[in-house]
Amino acid sequence: MKVEIINCALGKVPADLMVKGVNLINVCTGEVLKDIDVAVKNDRIACVGKADDLIANNTVKIDAKGKYLSPGFIESHIHVESSMLSLTEFAKTVIPVGTTGILWDAHEIANVMGIEGLEIIIKEAENTPLKTYFVIPSCVPSAPGLETSGAEISVKEIKIMKKWTNVVGLGEVMAFPAVINAEPQIMEKILEANSLRLIDGHAPGLRGDQLNAYLAAGILSDHETVDGDEGLEKLRLGAWLMIREGSASKNLQSLIKPILEKNLDTRHCLLVSDDLSPQDLTTQGHINHLLKRAVEEGVDPVKAVQMVTINPATYLGKDKEIGSITPGKKADLVLLESLERFKAELVIIDGKMVAKDGEFLGETGRFEYPKKARSSIHTKNITPDRFNIKAPNGEKTIKVHVIQVFGDTILTKAGVETLNVDDKGNILVDIEKDVLYGAVVERHHGTGNVGLGFIKGFNLKEGAIAGTVAHDSHNIVTVGTTPEEIFQAVKAIKKNNGGLIVGKNGGILEALSLPLFGLLSDKPVQEVAEKTRKLTEAAKKLGTKLPHPFATLSFIALAVIPELRITDKGLVNVIERKIINPIINNLDV
Repeated sequence: MKVEIINCALGKVPADLMVKGVNLINVCTGEVLKDIDVAVKNDRIACVGKADDLIANNTVKIDAKGKYLSPGFIESHIHVESSMLSLTEFAKTVIPVGTTGILWDAHEIANVMGIEGLEIIIKEAENTPLKTYFVIPSCVPSAPGLETSGAEISVKEIKIMKKWTNVVGLGEVMAFPAVINAEPQIMEKILEANSLRLIDGHAPGLRGDQLNAYLAAGILSDHETVDGDEGLEKLRLGAWLMIREGSASKNLQSLIKPILEKNLDTRHCLLVSDDLSPQDLTTQGHINHLLKRAVEEGVDPVKAVQMVTINPATYLGKDKEIGSITPGKKADLVLLESLERFKAELVIIDGKMVAKDGEFLGETGRFEYPKKARSSIHTKNITPDRFNIKAPNGEKTIKVHVIQVFGDTILTKAGVETLNVDDKGNILVDIEKDVLYGAVVERHHGTGNVGLGFIKGFNLKEGAIAGTVAHDSHNIVTVGTTPEEIFQAVKAIKKNNGGLIVGKNGGILEALSLPLFGLLSDKPVQEVAEKTRKLTEAAKKLGTKLPHPFATLSFIALAVIPELRITDKGLVNVIERKIINPIINNLDV
């Protein structure tokens, strides 16, 4: 194979494909070279320069005069699960806008089905042209002892998975306090992963000595930085700064500003999305949107392209294969209309045209998910009464802990409210004060666990909403106005084998079925995007004013982010890392 490429570069055999007269984005030198030919033999780049003598009758010739040629775009940090699409459908969606490779941290699937689930999606990746690299989830479950997840990833699983093809590192180490304290459980995982290329970080707000300690453990990156000065500190300490511009968290503006002001080297900067909704994928695209946003914020277009090509290729340890348009590299190419809009006119992966003018042309084999992945909802002994919270005998009013949620952050605040008690001793919510029932139902092992609490911020006037997208353990999470409404929503979730539900008067207003792991749809992206739009509209008809109610709902069970959460084991005080009673007794006041 390499002999053919060498012979093609020498003009002894013709190219299979030729891009003629293009403006080449040279990410190695940071310049645009005009009127360049790029010759491809088999799946590799054979020659960059003038290559008229390599054209034969069967050479596919692309006249690209006035256009720009970029290496394929690479996503350095994404959870495909956030799109609610199968990997096959995700690939068909992002390839036409220029994405040729991704690094997927599939810790959501791992929380549902562990190493078995990861093995399934790695097999699926073999069926798509999209180069898909994986990291081993480091924190499954994310809050041991405080929740029930579907599986666990321990050192044993890391030893197995690090031998798998296209596994390049350890996923985001969210337990940064444990790293700083050198706790044995997390340090054993890091030590086992040291032979891999990378260890992803997750360290929001970490500075000074603690940041030094965290990075000294072998952590290479961070995608949770939101403050510009914090970003500079991490860059100066050698960390790879993942500049995130996703559907929920948009940090590009604040992070890039001080870098540009100080004219700093951007070789350790990576543009990432982290999480992307199906609506954003259909309306904005993927990495092409990140490039456009970076240029809007003043980043030189070539430097922006470096942040999604050679920089991530180097971070992944794959720069010998991908990331630049240079001889011997894989022929992953994107022909662009301009360096402002970054509209992909043609996408080539491994020397084959896989997309043209926004239409996917590649091949994806039909992937059949095993039955276990399609039947992951296992609940037990769930009745309407399970969602009642009982007051002590004789009480007519009672003080309770309340979780306050907001529409612009995943942080919650702890509040206190006084609620009435009915004749049966059940604590009643107060819709006028926007105090509603919240619940999390265990769905992996049929334990029958139901965690209960009170939630403020959803403003539902009637009905309930529920879903199996509930970070990180992905049990069934729900908020509603009555125990009966919550029960009916949970019942519908089970019937659909997972998904999102808006219910009212015991019926279903809108539903999106997510039968794959309870997280992913088996439908096309346009259908999923339209369904999620209708779900949001239906939730707003119930009274909510939250811009993304299901996104807010999905984080209610995330017991690693302050202050209060609900898991299947109960109400969690995240700061103190313990389960607490929703009812405040006199000693608590």
